[in-house]
Amino acid sequence: MNKKQAFLKSKRSKIIIIFIIVMVGVVCLTLIYNQHQSDNKKQALVIQQKEVEKQKQEEVDKAEYEEKRVIEEQKKFEEEKKAKAETVKTEKAIVEKSKENANDDGSPEVDAKKSVFTKENAIEIVDKIITNKNTQVKIQYDHMQERNGKDYFVIRVYEGMSDHITTLGWYYVDGDTKKAYEWDLLEDKLKPIN
Repeated sequence: MNKKQAFLKSKRSKIIIIFIIVMVGVVCLTLIYNQHQSDNKKQALVIQQKEVEKQKQEEVDKAEYEEKRVIEEQKKFEEEKKAKAETVKTEKAIVEKSKENANDDGSPEVDAKKSVFTKENAIEIVDKIITNKNTQVKIQYDHMQERNGKDYFVIRVYEGMSDHITTLGWYYVDGDTKKAYEWDLLEDKLKPIN
C-alpha cells in the first residue's frame, strides 16, 4: 500500500480528521450564533428608535395642542375685552342721552344709573327665554348692533363641546323696551319672543 492509504487507515489519522471536522463545525456554529445575535441587536435598535420617534411625535402633538389652546384663550380674552369696551361705550351713550333729556333745573328726568341697561341684563332676559337649557348651553354677549335706527344687544346661545362650538341661536334685546327677539338668519328678520 501506499503511504497515503496507510495514513488514512491508521487510528491517529482518523482522530485528526474527526477533530478537524468538529472544529470546522464549532467555527460554523459560532459564526451562525454571532450573526443571530447581531440580527437581534439590530432589531432591538430599530424597535427602540421607533419608540423614541413615537415619543417625539407625541411631544410635538402635545405642544401643538397647547399652542392652539393658548391662542384660543387669547382670542377669547380679546373678544371679551372688546365686548366690555362696547358695553362701556353703550352705557356712556345711555348716560349722555339721559343727561340730554334732563329738566331745565339740571336734574335728569330719570335717574341715569337706574336706567342703564347692561349686557348682563340682556343675558338675563335671554336666559329666562331658553327652555332647552342643559349644562353645556352657554349664553354670551356678542356685540351691539343697530337695526332700523335702534341699538340692540346681540346675544349668542351656543353649546360648548370639547372639540367645537355649536351656535344654537342669536337673540337681540332692545335696551329701551327690554324686549327680546330671535334672529331669523334665512330671512334676516327679528321675530319677537312672547
